[in-house]
Amino acid sequence: MKTLYSPVRDENFIFYPMHYIDDAQIVIRAPHYYNQFALIEILANALPFGYKLYVKEHPSLIGCFPFRQMRDLIKKCKNIRIINPLCHPHNLIKRAKAVATINSTTGFEAILFRKPLLVFGKAWYRDAGFSTNVYALEDLPEKIKDVLNRPTPTEGQILSFLSKLKKHSFKGDTMSLNYSEGNAKDIAVALCKVLK
Repeated sequence: MKTLYSPVRDENFIFYPMHYIDDAQIVIRAPHYYNQFALIEILANALPFGYKLYVKEHPSLIGCFPFRQMRDLIKKCKNIRIINPLCHPHNLIKRAKAVATINSTTGFEAILFRKPLLVFGKAWYRDAGFSTNVYALEDLPEKIKDVLNRPTPTEGQILSFLSKLKKHSFKGDTMSLNYSEGNAKDIAVALCKVLK
C-alpha cells in the first residue's frame, strides 16, 4: 500500500478519514455508505476545481482495504491523494480546508479545531450547528460550496457545546477494554438513569 501514499502538500484539500470496516457506526447507523469507495469517488468528483481529496485509512485497519480498489480509485480520480495512515489526523485537520466524514470521531475533532465539517451520516454531533449535513448525494456540489464558505465557530460556541455535552454525559467507558468492576458499575448506573 505504501506505493500509493502521497505526501501532505501545500494545496487546498478536504480530508476524508476512512471508517472502520463493519463498525456499527457504518453497518447500523449509516448502511447506505457501507461502500466507502463509492462515496469517496462521488466526493472527489464533486470537489471544486483545484481541490484535492485526502483519504486516510483507519489506523486500526492499515492494509485491510483492497490494494487494487485503492489503486483503481486514484487512477480514476486524479484529485485523490492516499495519505499514510500513520500520519496523525490532527495534522491533516489543521491544514485541511474542510473535513468530510460519515460519522467518525474525526468529525468531532474537526469541531474542536474549528474546521468546516461535512457530515454524511447520523453522527451524534450532526445537529449541534457546526456542520453542513448531506441528505442527498445529488446536492453534494452545493453542500461542498456551503461548507467551504461556512463561518468559523467562535470559541464561545465551542465551549458552550462542550459544556452541554458534559452535562448530558455519564461516567463510564464503553469503547475500551476496561472490564473493571468500577467501570461496569458506572455503565450500569448510567443505563439505569437513561431507562428511567
